Amino acid sequence: MSRTTRRALLPALIATVAVTSLAWALHTTLVKAVPAIDGTVTTAPTELTLWFNERPDVSLSNIVLQGPDSTKIETGSTKTHADTLALTALVRGTMKPGKYTVLYRTAGSDGHVMRGKYQFTYQP
Repeated sequence: MSRTTRRALLPALIATVAVTSLAWALHTTLVKAVPAIDGTVTTAPTELTLWFNERPDVSLSNIVLQGPDSTKIETGSTKTHADTLALTALVRGTMKPGKYTVLYRTAGSDGHVMRGKYQFTYQP
């Protein structure tokens, strides 16, 4: 490949990387949660609330709670919250002390589904 060709391709490569990075940054991202991300609670939570950087599409969203042994803890359906940037789900199952994992799926205005998880510890 000639030097001229390489010089011509460099701006295209830089633009591609920039656009790809910008597109990823624009997807729905978890920014805060209750119980707190990597936090410890002394009272079993009755509700999980997750806040995102943009309004989540509740029809494409769900929140799942897994216990310390990876068993699913019963929760209510995922619903919108008074704050339009948040989703919530009631915790209906019994919780024992240990580290819990919250798994979530949601999408924003672009319809691209994003999945993620975080953990918190229940230590009465």
